[in-house]
Parts: sequence; structure tokens; C-alpha cells
Amino acid sequence: MKKEGPGALAGAAEAYLEFPRFRSEEYRRRAVAARALCDAIAECHCDDAKKIMEGVLEKMRAGPPTPPLLSLMAEARDWADLASPSERKAYALASAEHLSPADRAGLINHLQGGRA
Repeated sequence: MKKEGPGALAGAAEAYLEFPRFRSEEYRRRAVAARALCDAIAECHCDDAKKIMEGVLEKMRAGPPTPPLLSLMAEARDWADLASPSERKAYALASAEHLSPADRAGLINHLQGGRA
């Protein structure tokens, strides 16, 4: 089985960045920086790129939620603001899996805007 290296990521980023109009100057700067990052990753050896990206992502993680000091929901929202998308997904899924059927149905109803 052939493994794709980081070059595949750069190709995907190139297609993404070819969109000619940007929403704002900040969006354009972020797109240029993202392309430069993808190009740099593509130039690295696959093993080196993995080690670098894993190290950077580990440092960017919010870590586990802290015990609530004030309001449980306020603390949860503050943590979610700091968490990476993968952290939010992992904690949300793990939490949802441990809800009672009634609470899970209530959560789904809430997420669907009360339409269920």
C-alpha cells in the first residue's frame, strides 16, 4: 500500500488557494501563510513533517477542561473557545455517548434548533 506524503496536502492547498477572490485582507494573508506552510511541509521528509506537526499540534491543544469555578456552561464554553476542532469533536462525542437516551434526544433536539 502506497503512503502519500505531505506533498498531497500541498496539492490540496493549492487547489483551495486558487480561488481568486478573498473575503478580506486578513483572509488573503491567512491563505498566503497557509500556502507557505503547506509548501514548507511538502519540502520536508515525511517522517520529519509528521514529527514537527505532531509537536506543534500538541502545544496548540487546550488540554482537558478544567474544573468549573463559576458556571459549568461558562467554563465549558471558555474551554471550547481554546480547544482544537479535534478536541471539541472528541469530547463532544465521548460525552454524547455517555448521555442517557432522553438526554441524548434532548441534545439532538437542541442541536437541530428545537425542530425535533
